[in-house]
Amino acid sequence: MAEGRTIDATTSIESSATASTATATSTPSAPSARGQRTRERLLDAAERLWGERGVEGVSLREIRIAAGQRNSSALQFHYGNRDGLLLALTRRHLPRIEAIRGRLHEALVAAGRQDDLAGLIEVLVRPTAEYLRQGPAARAWVKIAAERFAHPETGLRDLAEHASPLGKAVGAQVHRQLAADLDPDLALERLLATLVSFQHLCADRARVEDAPAATVGRPALPFDRWLTNVLDMALAALTAPRRVGAPAGHPLLPLPGSGAGSPSSAGSPSSAGSPSSPEPAGEGGLPGPRGPEPRR
Repeated sequence: MAEGRTIDATTSIESSATASTATATSTPSAPSARGQRTRERLLDAAERLWGERGVEGVSLREIRIAAGQRNSSALQFHYGNRDGLLLALTRRHLPRIEAIRGRLHEALVAAGRQDDLAGLIEVLVRPTAEYLRQGPAARAWVKIAAERFAHPETGLRDLAEHASPLGKAVGAQVHRQLAADLDPDLALERLLATLVSFQHLCADRARVEDAPAATVGRPALPFDRWLTNVLDMALAALTAPRRVGAPAGHPLLPLPGSGAGSPSSAGSPSSAGSPSSPEPAGEGGLPGPRGPEPRR
C-alpha cells in the first residue's frame, strides 16, 4: 500500500479522537459522584497494571490497592469480577476506536473507493494503530486487547459480540472479495490471522512507545513510516497468491523425520515417537510450535 494511497483522514481522526474521548470519559448517571470516582479509579488502575503486566499477571487485590481502595469488597461491588472490569474497559475504549474507523470509512467513500480492497483493509485494521497516538491509556488497552485476542477461549462469537456494525460490514466485504479468489474458509483464516497479527504488531509498537528510549534494543521506524509499513504488510498477507504446486492442505516441501506433508500421518496420535518419526516437529534444531515470548 503506497503512502500516497493511504486514506487521507488524519485531520478528521484527530478531531474525532478529541470528541470521542470527551464523550467516552463524560460522567454517566450514577448513584453518587463518589461511587463514580471509585469506579473510574479502579478502572484506571486495572488499565495501567494490565497494560504493564497482562491480565493474568495482576490480582484483583493489587488493582484495588493501586486504586487507593481500602474496602476489600470495593472492586467486587462495582464490577463483580475480572470479566466485569474487562467489559468496562472494552466499553471505555471501543467507541473511541470505532470513531476513527467511521472517519476513515467516510474518507474512503468520499474518494470513491468504497469497493477498493486496499482501502477496505485499511479501514479494518488502521484504527487500532492510530489509537496508539492517543497516549498511555490507549496503548495500555491495545496491549490488553492483543492478549485477549490470543487467548485460547476467545472465539469468533466473542469478536463479533464487540465488533461495531461498520466493522462487521467492512470485514464481510473484505471476506467476500478474498473469497472470490480463495476458498471461503481459507479467506476467513487469512482474515482472522491478519487481524490477530496486526493487533500484536500494534501491541509491540505500544511497548516500544512506552519504554524509555535507552532501553529499546532494536531500531524503530518513525511512527508514520511504521504505520504505512504495517498496512502494506496486512494487504500483502491477505492478498498473497497461493503457491503454485503446493498440494492442498499440505506444505510445499516435506519435512524429513516429522511426517509433514504426508496425508496419512497428519494428525495421527500414533505417529509421534514412532520409528519412522523419531523426533517430534520442533526438535533437532528446528523451531517449535511456539515462537519467542513477546517483548515485555
